Amino acid sequence: MHLIVIIAFASLLWFKPSGDHHSDREFMNFLALSPRLSILVMVSQTLAVVVASLAAARSCMITLQKSPDDPNPAQSRYHFFVFLLQTTSLGFFLGNLTLTDWPRLVNAQIGRGLWFGLPDLVILSPFLIHVMLVWIVFYPVDRAIRRLAHPPRLEQGTPVHAVWSFGSYLSFNVRYQILTVAVPLTLIVIGDDAIDHYHHSIVRFTHGLWWAPDVLMGALVGVVFLWAPVMLRYIWKTQPIPSGELRTKLELLGRRIPLRYRELLIWHSGGMVVNAAVMGLIAPLRYVVISDGLLETLSDRQIESVFGHEAGHIKHKHIPYFILFSILTMLMAGGLVWGLDHLHLTRRLTWLRFEHIQLTAGGFVLMMWGLGFGRLSHLFEHQADLAGAQAISGPDFHQPDQPACSFPQAAEEFGLALQRVAALNGIPSDERGWRHPSIYERVVFLRQMAENPVAYRSFANRVRMVKLFLWILTGIGLCGAAYLYGPYLIPPTWWS
Repeated sequence: MHLIVIIAFASLLWFKPSGDHHSDREFMNFLALSPRLSILVMVSQTLAVVVASLAAARSCMITLQKSPDDPNPAQSRYHFFVFLLQTTSLGFFLGNLTLTDWPRLVNAQIGRGLWFGLPDLVILSPFLIHVMLVWIVFYPVDRAIRRLAHPPRLEQGTPVHAVWSFGSYLSFNVRYQILTVAVPLTLIVIGDDAIDHYHHSIVRFTHGLWWAPDVLMGALVGVVFLWAPVMLRYIWKTQPIPSGELRTKLELLGRRIPLRYRELLIWHSGGMVVNAAVMGLIAPLRYVVISDGLLETLSDRQIESVFGHEAGHIKHKHIPYFILFSILTMLMAGGLVWGLDHLHLTRRLTWLRFEHIQLTAGGFVLMMWGLGFGRLSHLFEHQADLAGAQAISGPDFHQPDQPACSFPQAAEEFGLALQRVAALNGIPSDERGWRHPSIYERVVFLRQMAENPVAYRSFANRVRMVKLFLWILTGIGLCGAAYLYGPYLIPPTWWS
């Protein structure tokens, strides 16, 4: 869901016409729909989402009734239908953005003045409403599946929480699935509007530096990204892990890895989430977050291996490489825009409008993120899994109540922790995600690496080559950008 929300906000920024604030902007509206017809289209979309959600939810309930002793088939259908409907909602939004008069209509009504970000959020609102309607319709399915999960957990001695109320369910999804991404991105949207509004003033203030607004926007994105973990700390309802044996173990493990951070936090999810995360690019603004469900259901050793996995993302600098991938993607998209625009001017292709170039470059960016970033994320996830196993293996992992174990033993133990986390979260072992391989794939990978040192070294070399490849391509992209735009960076007014 996070990816879907990111794509929605990114599309909002990408397809937003440039200009001195909102009054003189030209919007796409490729179908040339009237305002009334555009609104009618969106109402029809909303009805379609509701009807499709009701049909899908009914299908899940029927599946659940046919196999009440095994909720996995219904759970798989539930996850599939929710993802499909959320993706459909995104498709509707992209259609509204490019094919209808909805963006121009919103800006004509509230786009004047200093309401920075408000028109964009209103344009985005049908998408957010559709996503929440899907959750509302599927609440009975979610509740029924969670109720069926109680007896097996009681038999296993696993803590059981009351199934959450509708309000708690909706609040959690909004906070975790939407606000996690929407809060920092909304700040960027507001900043983009403000910088666009004062574009000419910024250029005049810098004595003609046409790229000064872009640099200012880049600085804003950087500041928001650095401070996002602080925002998420409160969006996710967290508090410091209290002093005790487990906190001491995690602090010792953090010093050994080493991992520097601001605080170890408990994520209060009412026991509904069994997961952990490391948030933050720099240590003073970095938090290690462990959910209450994970603390309740895993052993201390398993929690330490999960901690080691999250620390592995920091140790191997995965976040900086994700940023490098983002820079590379934008450089490639910029090069594509320049190439198509150059072709348009030199070959006099009158049919090739700038909107077509925007759509082509936007599609390229989506492809890069959907395929390239997903593959890169899978690779890094495997590397972090190895770090999780390494955290509890070897002679340097020595605690009085937990003797050291070999790497194969640690890999097997961390694999069991992954399987337990998946089962408690209701994730089928063969379900793949955009950013994560399936649990089955991850467990098989750990076993292969533990049993075959040659395969382990080969994987390590492959990761190094991918990282080097990212640096080389980004360097080439920066050199290309410098060649194309370097002569125009400093205007003549600076030398007069």
